[in-house]
Amino acid sequence: MIPLWEPNPSRKTPWVTWSILLLCAVAFAFHRTRDPYTQREWLDAMAFVPSQVDKAAETLGPWARAISSLWLHTSIAHLAVNMLYLWVFGDRVEAVLGPARFAALFLSAGFVGAIAQWATTPAASVPMVGASAAIAGVLAARLVFEPKEPIAVLNLVKVDRLPAYMPIVGWFIVQAVATYTAFRNVAIGRTAANAAHLGGFFAGLAIAWLLRKSIREE
Repeated sequence: MIPLWEPNPSRKTPWVTWSILLLCAVAFAFHRTRDPYTQREWLDAMAFVPSQVDKAAETLGPWARAISSLWLHTSIAHLAVNMLYLWVFGDRVEAVLGPARFAALFLSAGFVGAIAQWATTPAASVPMVGASAAIAGVLAARLVFEPKEPIAVLNLVKVDRLPAYMPIVGWFIVQAVATYTAFRNVAIGRTAANAAHLGGFFAGLAIAWLLRKSIREE
């Protein structure tokens, strides 16, 4: 199931969601149009590398890159998939949380995702980039706040409208299987930060769960 669009968008303009989409697209364009040496410099400066956490002389550097790494992507496909999920699921979550809390959830989920990746693969030296963990937190929040509102999805060869929780649960199952496979096969584990995706998801789930009562009282 591939999410395509939100059939019933909120009446509020999702300024933060749009800003994230724009920033990621601009960062990707600037990064990929530089010469190979400059691209590598950007990667070294912005990517999160688990093995650098314990080796670094300063403690803030690697963790600052847990946030900066959210804005870079490895390929147009990587960028497109992440931005599609954010565009489809971010609208209603931002409408429920408001811009400030939505931005905080996005950044917090991304940061926790980096912690999860470091905790599970502390010796990994492969640079980690992408907004996947942060967007996973948005998916989790959608599961808490608007689980039954429909999402248009590409289901095999036709477009269906399904409750939001169905593609989200499907995404979670894929990530859980991928994480298990990555731990079983080191070579596969080097290709994607699967633990970061799950870490971001559970962070978003916890934050949304804690906020749900205060939001209802507003």
